[in-house]
Amino acid sequence: AEEVPNEGWRRLVAADGTVYYHNTISEETTYDIPDVFQTDDDKVRDGEWIWVPDQYEGFIKGKVLNRMGNGAIQIETETGESRQVGPKKANKCVKLDWFNLRRTEQDLVLLDDLNEPLIMWNLQE
Repeated sequence: AEEVPNEGWRRLVAADGTVYYHNTISEETTYDIPDVFQTDDDKVRDGEWIWVPDQYEGFIKGKVLNRMGNGAIQIETETGESRQVGPKKANKCVKLDWFNLRRTEQDLVLLDDLNEPLIMWNLQE
């Protein structure tokens, strides 16, 4: 059998500059970075991530470590800090999709997802 580089995955760029991936074996196309192309930073981003309300920054990125029975969430921030998010604040958390952070938009209507944390992040960048 002929060896296929990168398990068949190719990195491609759309006309608007968006990077996507195509597998020539399975014909799958995705914006998610396949394992064969993941850097150490990408691997850290595996798992469930959420936007967590923060009194100083508006929202921070948090990796979900544990969801507790009372509705609280144990997270780890990008800086490695462990925090517990209480049930009230946990209800205001929003799913974080790393793909949405790959580019900023001048016109907020063009954002893939119009949620408050993504809008704030986009304006800060």
